[in-house]
Amino acid sequence: MKDISERKQAEIRLRRFWDLPLVGMAISSPARRFIEVNLKLADMFGYTTQELVGMTWVELTHPEDVDRNIQLLEEVIAGKSDQYELDKRFIRRDGTLLYTHIAAHCVRDTNGAVDYMVLLIQDVTETKQADQKLQKIKNLLSETEIIGHVGGWELNIDTKEQTWTEEIYRIHELDLTYQPTVEEGINFYMPSSRPIIEKAVQRAIENGDSFNEELEIITAKG
Repeated sequence: MKDISERKQAEIRLRRFWDLPLVGMAISSPARRFIEVNLKLADMFGYTTQELVGMTWVELTHPEDVDRNIQLLEEVIAGKSDQYELDKRFIRRDGTLLYTHIAAHCVRDTNGAVDYMVLLIQDVTETKQADQKLQKIKNLLSETEIIGHVGGWELNIDTKEQTWTEEIYRIHELDLTYQPTVEEGINFYMPSSRPIIEKAVQRAIENGDSFNEELEIITAKG
C-alpha cells in the first residue's frame, strides 16, 4: 500500500512538472512515435498536442540531423546506455527552423527492453541565431582585415594574455599556432620603436589612454 501511495505521489509531481510551461516534454515509443506531449512542446512546433500524438519525431527533424538521433536511440535500445543528449534541428509547422537541445532517458520494462523514452526538449533558437550572427560579424571583420591589411590585437590586463586576429599573424609572418606574449610582441618592433610602444601600452593600462602611432616591425621571416 505504501509503495502504491508513493508511486501515486510521484506521478502527481511529474504531472505538475509536465504542465509547467518551462520546457518541451514528450514520451515517445522505441519506434520514434510520440505517445504524449505537453503543451509547451506543441507550441514550440506549431501543432496541437492532439496533432503531435502519433507523429514520429523523424517527420519533424531536419533531414541532416535524423541519422545521428537514430544512432543514439539504437544504442539505448541495444542496452549500451540509458540516456543521451544532443543538439538538433526540427522544422516547425510554418517551415522555420527550431534549434533544440534534447535530453532523453529510457524507461525499461521488467525484461530490460525499452518501454518508452522521456524527452526534455529545450528551445535554443535565439541563442543559436545570436551565435550565427556573431560568427557572420567575425567572418566579415576577417574579410575586411584581409582586404585592408588591417589587423587587431587584444591584451588581458590581468593575465597579460594577448589575442591576435588572423591578419596580425599574416603581418608578422607567423603560423596561427603561435602563442604571443606581450614581451615577444614588443620584440618584433624595431629598437627605435620599442620605447614608444612600451610607453603607449603602459599608459593605456594605467590610465586607459588610447594611442595612434606609426611604428616599424621586423617580421618573423626578417
